[in-house]
Amino acid sequence: MKIVQTFWSGSSSNIIKDTFGWYASEYHLMSWTLSCLQLRKFYDNVVLYTDKNGYKLLIEYLKLPYTDVIITLDELNKEDSDLWAMSKIYTYSKQDEPFLHIDGDVFIWEAFNKEFLKANLIAQNKEVGTANFYESMFHEIEKELVFSPEDIKIIQQKHASIFTYNAGILGGHNIDFFKKYTSLCFKFIEKNRVILSKINKGNFNVYFEQFFFFCLSEKYKQKVDTLFGEIISDNDYKGMGDFELAPTMKKYLHLIGPFKRDYKTCRKMSWILRENYPDYYYKIINLFPEKYKNELALNNINFASYNSKNKTNKVIKHQDYYRTKHLYKEITNKKINVHNLKKSVEILKIEQLVSLYNYEKNVSEFTKEVISLDNNLLIERELFSLKSYNFFKSKHEDSLKMSISMNPYIKIIKTQWNWVIEENIHSLKNNLKIPPKEIFVLLIPELENPKYSEFDVDDLDQLIIKIIKNTSLTVFEMLEKLKEFFDPKDLESSLDSFHKLIEGRIENLIFRKCINIA
Repeated sequence: MKIVQTFWSGSSSNIIKDTFGWYASEYHLMSWTLSCLQLRKFYDNVVLYTDKNGYKLLIEYLKLPYTDVIITLDELNKEDSDLWAMSKIYTYSKQDEPFLHIDGDVFIWEAFNKEFLKANLIAQNKEVGTANFYESMFHEIEKELVFSPEDIKIIQQKHASIFTYNAGILGGHNIDFFKKYTSLCFKFIEKNRVILSKINKGNFNVYFEQFFFFCLSEKYKQKVDTLFGEIISDNDYKGMGDFELAPTMKKYLHLIGPFKRDYKTCRKMSWILRENYPDYYYKIINLFPEKYKNELALNNINFASYNSKNKTNKVIKHQDYYRTKHLYKEITNKKINVHNLKKSVEILKIEQLVSLYNYEKNVSEFTKEVISLDNNLLIERELFSLKSYNFFKSKHEDSLKMSISMNPYIKIIKTQWNWVIEENIHSLKNNLKIPPKEIFVLLIPELENPKYSEFDVDDLDQLIIKIIKNTSLTVFEMLEKLKEFFDPKDLESSLDSFHKLIEGRIENLIFRKCINIA
C-alpha cells in the first residue's frame, strides 16, 4: 500500500520561524523528520504532497528520503492557512489507488498489520464527543453555518452522541468513497466561507475532516477498521507522547494538539531524533544557530545555511536580574538598570522584591559555575537522561536492581516565594499578594543560554534527592528508605499506588536531568 503525507506551508512568510502550533518551530521540523524516517524504515513507497516552500525545506535542505514528491499544494495558497485540514482533503482527493495517509506528527516503530492495510476504510480510532469539547465546539460552528449537507444532518440525528474518526492515519481501498467524501468537504468549505471570521477555524477542520468521515461511512454503510479498537473520548488521549517507552512498549505515537505544545514531549522527541538520526538533528538545529550555538560548536557543525535571511531565530538573551527589574517596574512604574538595582531594592524594603533579588543573585552565581563546566559533560548528561528511561522499559524486578544517582552539578535554592516563571513574566506580581512560605527550587546546568533551567520541588522530590544525594543506591534501596516516611498501613493497602507515585517523580527528575539510572 502507498503511504502518503501532506506538508502545506500555508503560504507562510517564514517557514522556519513559524511554529505551526508546536512548542517551538524546531520541533515542528523534527517531527516531520522523525515521522518520515521511521516510515521509511518499514515502507518502500512513501509519497509527500507539498508546496514549493515544503520542497525547498524538507527535500532540498533536509533531504528527507521520500520515494516521490508531488509539488501541488501551491494551488491552495489563496486559502486561509488556518484551514490546515484542507490540504489533507486535497491529498485524499488525488488518490487513485489504495493508500494510507499518515500525519507528520505520527511515529511508528513497526509496520502496520498487513491484514489491517487491506481494509476498506482505515482510521486511527473512533472518537466520542464530550459536553465540554466536541459538543460545545460543534454547537458553536453549527449555529453559524449557512450550508449543512442533508446527509450529515440525517446521520447526526440518529445518534445521541457525536462520533468522529481520528485522522492521525486515514485511508483504505475504497477510493470511490474518498472521492465522494472529499467532494462534499470542498463543497461544504466553499459554501461556508462567509462564516470563517465568526468561528474557530481550528475546530472547523475537525468538523469537516473527522466528523464528515464518520457520517459518510455511516451513510454508505462502510466498515471502518481502526488501529485502536476502543472508542476514545475526544479529550482523553493518554500516552500518545511517551517517547521514553518506544520502541519496546510503544510502537505508535501521535502528538495530538496538547502534546505538540508540551515542552517535555517535544524535548524527548528531540532526544530520540538526535540518538537515532544525528545528522538530521544537527541539520535542523543549524537553522537556529543563536539558540543552539554551543551544541553546534561542540560538534563542529558547519552546514551551509538554508536561507541566509531565515537562518537565525534569535532568542532573548539572558539578562542579569531581569525578573527583579521587571517586578521593580511593576511596583514603581520606573525602569532601572542592574547597577542601581541592589541599592534601590534595599531602599524600597519590600520583602518580595528583596527575596527575588536574592534568588536571582543565587542564579547569577550558579550560571558562572556552569560556564566553567566542560560542555561535553552537559551533552553526555543529556544523552544519559535518555538512557535512564530504560528504567521504564525493564521488567519490574530488573528495574529495582538498577543504580540511581544524583547529577552532581545541580543546586537547590531556598526562597520565600516561588520565582519560577511558568506562564509569563507578569505572573511575578502575584507574589506581592501571597504570604511567605518555604519554597525550594532546583537549578540544573544547561548547555545553551541562559545556561540553566529551574523548577520548584515539593517535599517528596526533596526527600528523593536527599536520600540519593552523595551516594549511589539501587532503586530498591531507595524505595525502602522512602517507605520509612510513609504509614506502614497505607503502604500495605496501596503499594501499587506508592510505586506509581514514585515512578512519576523519578520520570520528572530524569527528564530534568537531575538523576541518572543505569
